[in-house]
Amino acid sequence: MSLKVKIIIIYFIIAIIRGMYYQLTTNTDTSSYGIGYVIGVGLGWPIQLLSWFFN
Repeated sequence: MSLKVKIIIIYFIIAIIRGMYYQLTTNTDTSSYGIGYVIGVGLGWPIQLLSWFFN
């Protein structure tokens, strides 16, 4: 497995953890959004880094 693939996998793991933590710490009911929302919230932080990574 290449380094890029490993980094992407780590990013997704962090994204899921961050998204779940965000769900737990906000009062709004985000459970209806499901896993896509969780990943979306978590992935918000490295988008810029990823776009730089693939250029």
